[in-house]
Amino acid sequence: MNKVIFISISLFFVCFRLHSQSVDFDGGIEYSAAAKHNENPVPFDPPGWANDTIISQNDAKESIHPDVQIDSNKNIHVVWKDNGSSTNGIYYRKYDGSNWGTIIDLSNPGINSNSPTIAVDMENNVHVVFLRWSGVPYAHYNVGYKRYDDSTGTWGQEWVITTDDSLGLSARPKVVTDSNKNVYAFWLDERDTPLTIWYKVNDGSGWSPDIRVTDTTASPNGYFGVTVSPDDYVHICWQDYRSGTAEIYHKFFDGLSWSVEEAITNNGFTSAYPRIAPDSSNNIYLFYGGSAHLHYLMWDRTAQTWGNGQNFSTAFALPHADIAVDLLTGDRHVLFAEYIGYSVIYYKKYDASIGTWEMDVQLTFTTDGSYEPQVATDVDNLVYVTWYDYRSGTGQEEIYFKKTVPTGIKEDYSDFVSNSLTKISAYPNPFVKKVEIRMQIPEIKKMENRNCPIAQFPISLCIYDVSGRLVRNLVTGDLRSATLMWDGKDKDGRTARVGIYFLQVENMNSTEIISTKLIKME
Repeated sequence: MNKVIFISISLFFVCFRLHSQSVDFDGGIEYSAAAKHNENPVPFDPPGWANDTIISQNDAKESIHPDVQIDSNKNIHVVWKDNGSSTNGIYYRKYDGSNWGTIIDLSNPGINSNSPTIAVDMENNVHVVFLRWSGVPYAHYNVGYKRYDDSTGTWGQEWVITTDDSLGLSARPKVVTDSNKNVYAFWLDERDTPLTIWYKVNDGSGWSPDIRVTDTTASPNGYFGVTVSPDDYVHICWQDYRSGTAEIYHKFFDGLSWSVEEAITNNGFTSAYPRIAPDSSNNIYLFYGGSAHLHYLMWDRTAQTWGNGQNFSTAFALPHADIAVDLLTGDRHVLFAEYIGYSVIYYKKYDASIGTWEMDVQLTFTTDGSYEPQVATDVDNLVYVTWYDYRSGTGQEEIYFKKTVPTGIKEDYSDFVSNSLTKISAYPNPFVKKVEIRMQIPEIKKMENRNCPIAQFPISLCIYDVSGRLVRNLVTGDLRSATLMWDGKDKDGRTARVGIYFLQVENMNSTEIISTKLIKME
């Protein structure tokens, strides 16, 4: 069993995972943040987050391009492209809240497939679209489609929903559904010059003819994002090169006709990788990358205009992001890749109740790099994340999954020995510039319903930031009590940033964490 500490602070619980462990976890393989390769151990995965779980086969075959969606029963559906079979295939796996199901290969034998995306309709049927080709790669790319019927628990046959054109290319497919169970499949097509975006609709009776979204005055030779708002408007944003530099454009479908396309940006620098999501008021939130920043904009449903935006600096020149919005709270959950000498995944949250962005949280720590984060949220405002990275040691990419932990819920970790009598106090808390810390470890601790003497062992009192990185080791030794002052500086004498930190008493002879306390520097 893993070792976990739950701390109750201001009426909520925060979950911590301990040093480098890997165990069976709900049918997957679980990794703590520093489980592989030459990483510095961290004392926990970020507070409030479960450990990383590998959900692909871990078979030294390429597993990339994940996508994730959640149904109304809070089942999690993940698809990705995998080389586990003799051809490139589309793999699917479902998590029911307790266990991961069997991996299912959705592809037809002998057909190469790539770039899957997934959607779930109002009746919890699952829809997957993807690229497929036969013969020489890149010669005959079409869009394939498969549907899972929730009432029967079965996958239907594969449908090829586009036809080879003169160039044979249909690229970057997307799928969304509305409240009427209409399924929309979008793709980038080479039948026109420049490329155009097309779609078709399935209302349950079959697929419509191909419908063009952008005309030949546009130049959407790049990525695009699609979403459906609660009022069943279909929104699409794409990167467009008609001005010579990629800018972001937008249009929407109201169920009867498409709006006139609108240039959202006029930046003069490459603006790319748009991702969009709606809130319960049918406003649309956009994230895109450009000029070493993540850019954020909102489309107001009432005014039908884009407002002023915000931007957040990044090390990547063109950062990728994904966004999900909780329809009950309005919280915005954003995942993006950041470069810190290697690519890692960060989480950014907008707390709608107070109208502010929280401090970014680093979710992955492997030095081998983490890529293509995808995010979804459920009716309880819990967050689910997928991505791929190389940490498994096979030399190939694998698909990983991570989720937030419900607050206020304790799990049974009966083999974990916790000294609940250990006391750490910090005053004042929150603090400015300096805080007094008092620690007291009693001679007796509780273990399996009996009192046991505490063996003499050296302890350390350390401070970690929210990413799990050591900020300062305040004291190490055979201590049972201490009164210390932290001046807000790190181990190199630099003033630490304002934010949340963790005081942690550790057994230096093992990986045991004796006690932990949150403090806040303002």
